[in-house]
Amino acid sequence: MEFISEHHDRRLNELETNLGYTFRDRRLLRQAVTHKSFTNENPSLNLQHNEALEFLGDSVLNFTISTRLYELFAGSTEGELSRFRSVLVSGQHLVELARTLGLGGFLLLGRGEQKTGGEAKPNILIDTLEAVIGAIYLDSGIRPARAFVHRIFSGSLRRLKQHGFLLVDFKTQLQEYLADTGRVPPRYVKVSEEGPDHDKIFAMRIEVGGETLGEGQGHSKKEAQQAAARQALEILQGRDEENS
Repeated sequence: MEFISEHHDRRLNELETNLGYTFRDRRLLRQAVTHKSFTNENPSLNLQHNEALEFLGDSVLNFTISTRLYELFAGSTEGELSRFRSVLVSGQHLVELARTLGLGGFLLLGRGEQKTGGEAKPNILIDTLEAVIGAIYLDSGIRPARAFVHRIFSGSLRRLKQHGFLLVDFKTQLQEYLADTGRVPPRYVKVSEEGPDHDKIFAMRIEVGGETLGEGQGHSKKEAQQAAARQALEILQGRDEENS
């Protein structure tokens, strides 16, 4: 336990730099990056895993994003605000944020999860990000937790406010682009389905003419398909621009 604590504490200094937040109680941060597989394999260490923090962080995240959307889009309907929020807290988007923060490299995982690439699994990254938010809330209260959420979502909120960037129906755009350029329709293939029934993470692959052009994750198949379609559209448009 002493070796793990000392070694991991040195790594957690780097993580705090990535997060832009320094914990008063370092135990909360360690708990936030401790997966249940690690505590199951190391019961003698008496560590807590991050599931309870994830539960708390999910609530803080949704409250904070809902409040911010109300402030930015005060004239929008309830349905519009709900759609905005669902995109911002989608599995695909949370995975992107977790990867930007480098959370996967700081996880404490059991040997089984390590062997199967647990540090890159979408559901583990999402849970860890939510756990970090919950840990910040317990460490310092709602203001620092909200400030952290505002900071990591700032780019997405700015694009949403200025361009509606996150609200594009990429599946429809891709379908129309393929038809306009004389290509065959896309084929969506489910790659994986992970997590409990109430919190599934789907991964979908998109193929055009037998070529894989994108892969996306989300809390539903439709959400994952949208993410994959976005990648495929960007690739095809980039190729066509280069060849024009």
